Amino acid sequence: MFALLAAKPVTELFVLGVIAGYNWAKSLD
Repeated sequence: MFALLAAKPVTELFVLGVIAGYNWAKSLD
């Protein structure tokens, strides 16, 4: 249970990072 709670914010940060990187790459084009 604790591992699930600890992994949730990490996953959200990872997803936000991927989205931000995708938008950044698009803006370079």
